Amino acid sequence: MKRLSVITFLVLFLTIGISGQTLADENKSLSSGVPFYGEMTSNTSVDTFVFTTEKDGGEVYITLEDTTGGFHMTLYDANGNSVGLNFHSKAGGMSDISKTLAKGTYTLKVKPHNWSGISSASYKLKATYASAVNSRDSSTFEPNDTIETSMDIKSGVAYKSSSESYLDIDTYQFTTDKDGEVYILLDEATGGYHLTLYDDNGNRVGLNFHTRAGDVSYISKKLAKGTYYVKVKPHSWSGITSANYRLKATYASAISRNKSTFEPNDTMETSMAIKSGISYKSISETFYDIDTYQFTTTADGEVNIVLDETTGGFYLKLYDANGNAVTHDFHSKSGGVSKISRKLAKGTYYIKVTPYSWSGITSANYKLKATFKEGKVK
Repeated sequence: MKRLSVITFLVLFLTIGISGQTLADENKSLSSGVPFYGEMTSNTSVDTFVFTTEKDGGEVYITLEDTTGGFHMTLYDANGNSVGLNFHSKAGGMSDISKTLAKGTYTLKVKPHNWSGISSASYKLKATYASAVNSRDSSTFEPNDTIETSMDIKSGVAYKSSSESYLDIDTYQFTTDKDGEVYILLDEATGGYHLTLYDDNGNRVGLNFHTRAGDVSYISKKLAKGTYYVKVKPHSWSGITSANYRLKATYASAISRNKSTFEPNDTMETSMAIKSGISYKSISETFYDIDTYQFTTTADGEVNIVLDETTGGFYLKLYDANGNAVTHDFHSKSGGVSKISRKLAKGTYYIKVTPYSWSGITSANYKLKATFKEGKVK
């Protein structure tokens, strides 16, 4: 009987643990991008987590939110050295750790911080790191907080998603087939957003942002062929806890063109070839919708371009094959006409049609016709 009592005591001791920890507080494995929902019932509790990254120099992004009390979290490497920490002191507070780290195993400790008037609190914890993405959400594309978990996007295709909280970072990647224009548009936003473009080495090559719902951010750059990453993250939110957006990146790659709008055609590399003397009717779906066309003259001579039947103001621009501006014209009202008449050397040229001075409208139609000396158009 005495022996049984000793065994019972040992089992009870291991179950209760020391300093408020329980078996539930032992090391927990964190899967990349998968939230963990925890609760602490003592201000001396400590929850310990481990995860292993698979890439040197990879991003690690850890978020602690949906909290009902203050929490402190610290990240340690395999040698027990602290490599990152953050905390908040009130219910509803958020904390995050964003680091570039060597591959290996890391330990994360979460503990109460500055509890006042409470004896228990819950939280949601998520760590996203370089690891195989076995399942991606079909509507939010999560997990995609880091470059290593980014989602591939196609040229000229619009992707709608949402930021579930102010700490939610969405990362996308694309690969251009040749040097040329890249046009990235973030619109239909119900909150402020920061839009950043990185090259394959993690260097920032472009950024833009807006602070209010309904505003737009865009990046227009000439880039060398290669792989790039787009990060979308909340910016300057006020009075909201989540927001939606639409993202479209147009770049040099294989495309599927819409027969009525000719999209995607935001860049020279995705421009649509037009024939001499043929009228093309299209629409600018938003103020930031750029339409690009190309034509090739087979001999030196006069080129005439007319943009009419417009329901809004438009800018008409002509560029040579190297992307140098040749000339332009514009009008600012519905019903206006823009014209370009120019003697040009034989070669390939590009026409860009962009909205101009819109007031009280969100989309507009137009008709484009170019007359030039023509051979066969592919």
